[in-house]
Amino acid sequence: MSNVVIFETNRDPVYLKSVNTPDYAGNLNALINPDLNAVKGVPIKYWKRIDGNIVEMTAQEKSVIDQKKLEEAKSQVQLDIYWLGLLDILKVKGISITEEELLDAIKARIVL
Repeated sequence: MSNVVIFETNRDPVYLKSVNTPDYAGNLNALINPDLNAVKGVPIKYWKRIDGNIVEMTAQEKSVIDQKKLEEAKSQVQLDIYWLGLLDILKVKGISITEEELLDAIKARIVL
């Protein structure tokens, strides 16, 4: 059993404890039993990989991560407000539908 940290593009690192080592042996994104002393007390979202080492991001890199997370949160809030508004409009018109039913109906109309 080993500890593994997985780094994938555009995702926060994932730290897995006591996993089956052979499951990750061929994964180029995974570091098996890495030294975590340089990131002790640092939130995982601020970890980065340099060669085979895990280090803390710079202040500028952290700022970029925080800004991205903030934009994602704002976008989700705007989407939630949109859905709630749309559901309220439908209720006023006497149409009783759940959010899931509305989403399914929209998906059925989208041609991919």
